[in-house]
Amino acid sequence: DPAAGASDIVYEEMMRLEREARDRPRALGSQPDPYESWFEVDVALELLRRGYRVRPQVQAAEYRIDLVVEGFMNRLAVECDGDAWHGPERYEQDLARQRQLERAGWHFVRIREAEFYLDRQTAVERIVAACGKLEIFPAGQEPPDWDKEGLEGEEEKQEEQVEKEREVEERSVSVTPASHVDGEQKEPPKARRPQPGQTPQAVQRSDSLGPFPDPRTAPAVAVRNALKQIIEAEGPLNKGLLFRLYVEGCPGLQRAGKNIRSALNRALYQLQRAGEILAEDELGDRSLESQVLRAAGAPRVRARSAEGRDLFEIPPSELFLALDAMTHGLGISSVSEEDFMHALLEHYGFQRLTESRRKYLKKLFGVYRGRRSAPS
Repeated sequence: DPAAGASDIVYEEMMRLEREARDRPRALGSQPDPYESWFEVDVALELLRRGYRVRPQVQAAEYRIDLVVEGFMNRLAVECDGDAWHGPERYEQDLARQRQLERAGWHFVRIREAEFYLDRQTAVERIVAACGKLEIFPAGQEPPDWDKEGLEGEEEKQEEQVEKEREVEERSVSVTPASHVDGEQKEPPKARRPQPGQTPQAVQRSDSLGPFPDPRTAPAVAVRNALKQIIEAEGPLNKGLLFRLYVEGCPGLQRAGKNIRSALNRALYQLQRAGEILAEDELGDRSLESQVLRAAGAPRVRARSAEGRDLFEIPPSELFLALDAMTHGLGISSVSEEDFMHALLEHYGFQRLTESRRKYLKKLFGVYRGRRSAPS
């Protein structure tokens, strides 16, 4: 049980630091390894006592992050700004480093030493609040009720609006259909024909999946097995494609609305807890395009043709792989963003650079350029 194992790790580290804090003198350099100060130790202890899994001095590119709070889907970087050794120049350097890592998808919270020791509760609550936004929960604890009003809030509304805009755009062009996440599927999936860029073998493989149970009424184990079947056959894949394939393979569903997504998210969370699947937020924005799932032990990325997927259904890491091949030997600044966009569309057989695609590719290229320009 990975959840139980995580709880054990948290407890063991907390007991180690509690013992060291009690027995060691509080002098600079006497703190437990690999922490760089007693301030970091105290912040880590406050988080460990609340059940969060904390890793100190995490390597990211050529940098080290003071503390990283880990969840199943996301990570939060916590920088501890010590008053004694963080002057203005060092602070500006740290901010520059933070901006670079944020472009690579990291989320940060900064805690000042004076602020922490003046009011520990308030300082730590800022970290806890940031963890909540990223859906990072204490080890062994269930997430909040996914079905409650307000869990998705404005993010849910924005997601639905984006999908509607895509549908309007894609109806007017003869390209691979957009994701069915919030659109109606008017024809049953049994008679599907190959889409542009999709081989008959790909259709046959997709049609061999299912039928899937209705996640609103079926036993949880049946829903988990169905999701695992899709992920093992089609992964790595993002949530947008996963939800579409589930809807297409479930006779009782027409679209993946809020309640359906909530039920599927609960099942995915359980699969992650059991260690059967892995998930990564590749763009760092928790969008359906960014959240990529794969079976445990499966490759993180596969180079493929579109195979019936829309641009938004191709994992960012797969798009990055294609871009790496296109720009091999070239400086990232030597090719224009517009050329990148058209080259990527041509590579996958898409014909139109719609406004929603342009907006998505701009975001994707921002992350890609951040990765390419980051020191290795």
